[in-house]
Amino acid sequence: MKALMIDCIVHNVPFPAYETFEDRQNLPRRFFLFFDKFFKAGRHNKGLWNAALERNKGRNNISFGTCIFEAHVRTTIQENYFTWMYQALASPRIIQVLEKADDFKTEYDFDELPNELACGCPFISELPLSCEIHYNTRTNVFDTITSLSQAKELREEQKKRLQEIVDRNKGKRRETLTRLREMIDVVRPRYVNYNKDEKKAFNMEAKRTFKLFLDSDKENTEEGTIPPSKKQKRPSSQNKCRVSSEKLQIFKEVTAQMLQEKQSGLRAAWEHIYKQVVNTFIVDEAKDGSTHKPEDFLLELEELDNDWKTQSSLEPVSREFHDRFLDGSVEQMDAV
Repeated sequence: MKALMIDCIVHNVPFPAYETFEDRQNLPRRFFLFFDKFFKAGRHNKGLWNAALERNKGRNNISFGTCIFEAHVRTTIQENYFTWMYQALASPRIIQVLEKADDFKTEYDFDELPNELACGCPFISELPLSCEIHYNTRTNVFDTITSLSQAKELREEQKKRLQEIVDRNKGKRRETLTRLREMIDVVRPRYVNYNKDEKKAFNMEAKRTFKLFLDSDKENTEEGTIPPSKKQKRPSSQNKCRVSSEKLQIFKEVTAQMLQEKQSGLRAAWEHIYKQVVNTFIVDEAKDGSTHKPEDFLLELEELDNDWKTQSSLEPVSREFHDRFLDGSVEQMDAV
């Protein structure tokens, strides 16, 4: 996410609203950005990703990840969206020029979205402007559109949908951004002199202040939002985190949506078009030499999917299952 923030600052485009990352069917260009940047980074294994892309030039049934993993990536972005933003903008080590940090804008800051957005910027999104992705409701598959007039029309339609999503959420998000910028003005001049303990306190303050998932007993004060004090802990000696009821509920809702999209064939249709677009329109970058047998990849996904099926047949994503999954994965998203 921090790398995408820097790209948006450099190329003068607003940072995407996180609610716009959720609709592959109606917002394929924006979802391509999520899938290619966030989900790919969250997968945290280039060898596995390349196996799905490259075997038989993408004409294969290898999936990029399970329903529950995609749900985890989406939930993690939502939970940490403003926290990561604050940590990046307040630190001169990440955003080195103060004027650049001051110029940073999100889509929530605009009453009317500008013409160029991150998902359409050729220096940010790998999806070229010469190609648009369209979901055909008659055949239930994604098609590529290369006609310039049709591609422009599709981009305009998607921009209208993006504007509607931003308009629904910008009121509340602007309040958070105002608080965030006030804190940055205070912290940024002092950050370079922070010692280890002060940097730890800085990170904890960011998590407390910009936490989105709260229990029903949350309290709002003038100093920000106080996280719930009654989170339930998993009774295990290896417990590493606590999960609020709201976060668990959001996670359950997203996993249910992912499972429905899998059963309808929408997820498979998306992965098929993603492979096709990458192999047809995007120049291959130099590989880092990491290798992984496709058979091993399939075995890993089968094991994860079996865990999901077994769990969902008993109880739709319990707290213990979410915690166990989170323990081994949450660190991966910090690399986004």
